Amino acid sequence: MIMTLPQAVRDVLDEMTGSIEAGWPDPETNKEQESPLWQLVVAFGSREDGSEPVEHDVWLRCLRLALYAARRALPCWELYCDGREPQTAIAAVETWLATDTQPADWEPLCRPARPAFRNHPIGDCRSSDTSCAAEAAAYAVRFMRDGETILAYRAIAYADLAFDQSPLCDKDHFRRWLIEVAAPAAYENRNLTPAERDALRDYDATEIPVIREREAMYWNSWMREP
Repeated sequence: MIMTLPQAVRDVLDEMTGSIEAGWPDPETNKEQESPLWQLVVAFGSREDGSEPVEHDVWLRCLRLALYAARRALPCWELYCDGREPQTAIAAVETWLATDTQPADWEPLCRPARPAFRNHPIGDCRSSDTSCAAEAAAYAVRFMRDGETILAYRAIAYADLAFDQSPLCDKDHFRRWLIEVAAPAAYENRNLTPAERDALRDYDATEIPVIREREAMYWNSWMREP
């Protein structure tokens, strides 16, 4: 049986749909709580001030939403970076939700990975979208540990910002997917099906690492140096 979303959640999703092409406030700015993404997390049952741990059922819903958004943004990282830190962070959240098993060591998972390819730091424009994807994954873990509303919001907002700056933006309809697929499933506190995870994508996410390796010589000038 499909749960009927509460009116507060439906209202925010309608607002998000109406402003889907607009620029939403960036995370970690003095306007971040004006974002419809912040309002979505609050509508899930979180506190407005964002500074206190939320109740368990609210935490579960918000954790799923943070996980789904951050996991969706992994291709933004994988397009240029071959490190596995964000994927490991996402896997830790998935494991806790599936088995109630906490990480043995929180700190590496809560620290956003630095963009790099073959241990060579990425410092050009590619560092923007990749860094945002790494931030999303790290914030999802931090919310899992600390339960503060602002952390769930930042996981989602950084995922949105990753796509805003990524070449994948036009091929991944992230905001529509968040509104139509991820948010309802998270509020229902259920896993996404494989079809739902890949819905509203005009590319095959499994091919992204293949593209990275194929284009590595072109994208990384240091590899062409004599």
